[in-house]
Amino acid sequence: MAEDLTIPANSVRELDDAAAEELPGARETLTLTTFADFAAHEFLTEDEVGHLVSAASQVTRDALTDVSTYRPPRFVPGVGTPDLGRYPRLLAAAPGIMQPKLDLFWRAARVIQPVGGDLHLTPATKFKNPIDISRWLFRDVTVDANAVMRFTDRDNQLWCGALLIRSGARIEVTGMSLTINASSIQGE
Repeated sequence: MAEDLTIPANSVRELDDAAAEELPGARETLTLTTFADFAAHEFLTEDEVGHLVSAASQVTRDALTDVSTYRPPRFVPGVGTPDLGRYPRLLAAAPGIMQPKLDLFWRAARVIQPVGGDLHLTPATKFKNPIDISRWLFRDVTVDANAVMRFTDRDNQLWCGALLIRSGARIEVTGMSLTINASSIQGE
């Protein structure tokens, strides 16, 4: 874990490959290849993984057997597989799981094709495409007035003690996602 990170007023700090070289120990790159990896890397608990694997299989069975509702065919963006309308059902089946965690899980599960009307998911099921996540680790982070902290990797996590964002400062994400795990987040 790196020490504190302070982004000076009126400046931009990109957290990217160059920053990883400048801040040794600040970035971990995690590769998730199975659903069990969500628990191994502390994205979800083992119970949450088990619940989501079961729920994803159930909503897939429901979607494949529900012929009472006609919808024009839709496809999963960027994949070309049919969209069965399972995501809203998964949201309803997992009310206690925060949406960013659920979204990450679903990104891996939605491209797995059902066989014989079921997904046949287990925690050991391998992903069609591994997920790479950059986890940035700092003791405390301060983004001074009018400064920008920019995350450029596709999937990012910021783990820190205190996160202080001063007036006019902002956090930008040019990739797909950012999850913040901080003991306190304050604006000033």
